[in-house]
Amino acid sequence: QTALDDHLLLNSKKWEGKQPLLVLDHTTSNTALTFPIEALAAHAKSIVPNLLVAVDGAHGLLAQNLDIAQIPSVDFYLSNGHKWLSAPRGVAFLHATGAFHDTILRQPAIVSHGIDEP
Repeated sequence: QTALDDHLLLNSKKWEGKQPLLVLDHTTSNTALTFPIEALAAHAKSIVPNLLVAVDGAHGLLAQNLDIAQIPSVDFYLSNGHKWLSAPRGVAFLHATGAFHDTILRQPAIVSHGIDEP
């Protein structure tokens, strides 16, 4: 049993009727340690089924092979663009699983031409 197991089991009763969120780093900033995010997310959800999992990919983007299809237990993956994509600060992306496409991702923050096109 891991420290993550202990934390999830200890708090699972507190989260009844609530929407808990687990935030994981993909890759740490100072040591470049990469975490097995799919394995951690799937394991955590096996203990707390209604758990949402978000991954901070700021240091993992382009430093690791990222295939969103290979992390189905991750509900949200977000990253900035200025570290690896040479984009200006403030440029970022958020990937959300299909369950959230019609909620938080229904309309982008900036609306441009073609928004209603498939």
